[in-house]
Amino acid sequence: MNFFSVLFDLDGVISDTATIHSKAWKTVLERTIKTHNKSQMPFIMTKDYPKHLDGKTRYAGIKSFLKSRGIKVPVGKVLDKGYNSIIGISNEKNTIFRNVLEQDGLSIFQDAIRLMQKLETLGAEMGLASSSKNARAILEQADLAKRFKYILDGVIAEKHGIASKPDPEFYLHAAELMGRKPQECVVLEDAISGVISAQRAGIKTVIGVARKNNANILIDNGADITVSSIDELNMDIFNIATK
Repeated sequence: MNFFSVLFDLDGVISDTATIHSKAWKTVLERTIKTHNKSQMPFIMTKDYPKHLDGKTRYAGIKSFLKSRGIKVPVGKVLDKGYNSIIGISNEKNTIFRNVLEQDGLSIFQDAIRLMQKLETLGAEMGLASSSKNARAILEQADLAKRFKYILDGVIAEKHGIASKPDPEFYLHAAELMGRKPQECVVLEDAISGVISAQRAGIKTVIGVARKNNANILIDNGADITVSSIDELNMDIFNIATK
C-alpha cells in the first residue's frame, strides 16, 4: 500500500456535534451536582469539558467528572434514568443530546468531506475511531458511513471491553481493525484525550484539528502538527513514500 490508513475522530473533526455534546453535558452535570451536593463547584465548560469529557466514552467521562467533585454513585442498571447512577446520568445525557440534535439539525464540516474525497481518489483507506455511541447513526444520517472501511465507536468499544481514550488501547484496536500497524496510520483528532490515545498507541502522525484556537494544548499533549482547517493539510502527509 502506498498510503497510510487514515483514522478520523467524529465530533469536532467530521461533525459539528462537539458543540451539542458540550451543551448536553453542561445541562446533565449541573443537574447532577444539584441533586447530590449544591455546594460543589459548578460545571465550568472551558475547563471541565476538555479535561473530563471531550473524546471519552460517556461512562468514562462521567466517572472522571464526578471524581473531580467528590460525588459517588453506583454504576446502576441499563434502563436507569435520573442522576443517581453512572448509567442513569449517561442515559439522561444521551436523551438531551438526541433532542438537541433533532431540534438543531446535523452540521458537517465540509473540509473533512473534501479530504475524504481526495483520499478516496488516491485509494487510501479510511476508518472512524470515535468514543460516541451515536457515531454510526450520525454517519448514516450524513450519508458518510460507507466511506469507512471500519467504524470503531462507543458501542463496539463497550461490547469488546476496549478502554476509552486517552488509553492507547482505543487506537491500537482501531489500527488492528484496519489491518495495519499503528505506525502505518495517520489520525485526525480534535480532543486532548484522543491525541493522547493516538500518540501513546504509536500512531505515525497525529494531526490535531484545532478549530477552537486550541493548537498549543493539542501539541502539548502529543499532536505532531495542528491545523485550524483540514484544508491546510498537504496530502504528502498521507503518502508512505514521502516519510
